[in-house]
Amino acid sequence: RMDTGQIADAGALHDRVDYCDLIVVGAGGSGMIAAAEAARNGLKVVLFEKASQVGGTTGLSVGTIMAAGSKQQIAAGVIDSPTIHASDLEAICAAMGVKDDAALRQVLVENVAETVEWLRGIGINFMAPLPQPPHSVDRLHQVMPTSRAYVVRLLKHVRALGVDIRL
Repeated sequence: RMDTGQIADAGALHDRVDYCDLIVVGAGGSGMIAAAEAARNGLKVVLFEKASQVGGTTGLSVGTIMAAGSKQQIAAGVIDSPTIHASDLEAICAAMGVKDDAALRQVLVENVAETVEWLRGIGINFMAPLPQPPHSVDRLHQVMPTSRAYVVRLLKHVRALGVDIRL
């Protein structure tokens, strides 16, 4: 086992067999969050990434999240709900001729505010709420200073939880 905080070279460790409870493949934003939650719940986690660094496309994104019902949105007095958010998304998809999955849309709108708060809890800062036409209310959350903040904070968080990261 590597010391907490080190990132191991998977090639150099290919003959090593370690015990773990969970293997997460891909150290982008979603992979690091999955690894963090598993480790927080007591699992020994190994996180594999094929690239030479963690972050995936999360670090390349524009860094915005649309969230109805976040604490920042509520503090700003914006009246919004998952129902309004879902209606906006449905209308936007229809206007663009895009077919989406209504069940997945519902999962998103019901959980995205909690996700924003979780991210804020690990030190990610957002400027919010901001307008984002054609959404009907201000619900855009822009990570500050750039999307690289997701990667830096998530990496710090998974390291603190003892996740074994292998590139």
